[in-house]
Amino acid sequence: MIPTLTALLIAAGLGCADKAGDTGPTGSAEDSAAAPAGADTAPPLEEQESLSSYTGGQYLTSSLVVLGEGEGIDLDGDGEVDNNLTAVLEFVDAAAPLFGLSDDLSPEGVNATLAAAIEAGDLLLLIEASQEGALLTVDLLLGAADAGGTLSVDPASYEGDTPASRLLGSFSSETAFTAASDQVQIPFSFFPGEPPLFIPLSLATLEGELADDSAGKLYGAVPVQGVIDQVIAPLLADREDRDELLEGINELIASGDLADIELEDGTLAFSAAMSYQAAGVSW
Repeated sequence: MIPTLTALLIAAGLGCADKAGDTGPTGSAEDSAAAPAGADTAPPLEEQESLSSYTGGQYLTSSLVVLGEGEGIDLDGDGEVDNNLTAVLEFVDAAAPLFGLSDDLSPEGVNATLAAAIEAGDLLLLIEASQEGALLTVDLLLGAADAGGTLSVDPASYEGDTPASRLLGSFSSETAFTAASDQVQIPFSFFPGEPPLFIPLSLATLEGELADDSAGKLYGAVPVQGVIDQVIAPLLADREDRDELLEGINELIASGDLADIELEDGTLAFSAAMSYQAAGVSW
């Protein structure tokens, strides 16, 4: 079974003590009800003492890289590293002529496009982190910059007043952290000179270092239907055979070994892993 956010947080080492009866990182009513009578109940993370003196920071990503096969984490509990993103990109690159595209959508081509988009300021991936007690909150945001280079957050980063991509976790040392979310939306660039697209990422886990700068890795599973709706469908908007092509692409990605993760609701997804580096900024 694919783990829920609570399970991910526990697996990331966010529980409290190891003694019997601890109820996990949130101390929820559900966890408390499952604990034996008289057992200790862990307080919420925000009421615990952190292993880090970190208070908060804002960062601008200077590098975002698709990691190769074998670099990732075990998302489905089978003891194997999960990362099919490179295989999916190779498939999409081979199918690109069907879309009338000449862009290099191979893993190497996408990494080159990401580097160029970041360098040109077309892809501004912002990270904002804060800590209350031992609870670490990390928001992934799409940035914008005015003619003078002043940074701000694009309103598309929010659902109402809350960031759409918020991960919760804690520190395991002064600078090392892990945070997780059931789903986030990652700003991403596939095509040079084009506005970033949001890629849905379920079972998201972010781990790395937070200090004056930040670096780390992002893992998760991309729902097949999500990437078709948000990335591929817009490319085929003018095609008369659009619906047939989308159905065929869905079947191809969902079949075989490409969609290697089944989420709790039965949705098929493919595993992914990326690394990032980010410099401290303010906005």
